[in-house]
Amino acid sequence: MTGLGTYLLLPATLLVALGITACGSGNRQLQSIAISSGGNVSMQYSATGTFNKAPTTVSPLAVSWYVVNSAVISDVSPPDYGYSLTTDPYSLEPCVLTDSVVALAPMNPNAPTSGAIPAKIYQDLVVTRTVSVEGGFVAASAPANCSQ
Repeated sequence: MTGLGTYLLLPATLLVALGITACGSGNRQLQSIAISSGGNVSMQYSATGTFNKAPTTVSPLAVSWYVVNSAVISDVSPPDYGYSLTTDPYSLEPCVLTDSVVALAPMNPNAPTSGAIPAKIYQDLVVTRTVSVEGGFVAASAPANCSQ
């Protein structure tokens, strides 16, 4: 009987281990954001998200919008900034050619609709835009397309 119990215990243990591993890797995560724009006097921006699991494309994606004027980036150590997600399009008015529009969202689609962003992550994703994914957040930027 002891031999039979050992043979049954081994497959059961493997199934539990596989189940735990699968649960950890089964989370749906935002991979990237694409920004589209349109409009005349004021630019209208909207965001589309690409996820690693179905549905893989979400449009409009709930994001937090920021405007960065590339000509006057001097705040290298911003205080704690937050995010507030919305699916509404963003209007840039007035449109300034040195502006960039940044869309930011948490990687976790079940994250709260508002919260804090650590200063370093805000700096990298929004101000300097040196990376597009960091610290559980994803961001994309687009230049201002001002109509003349």
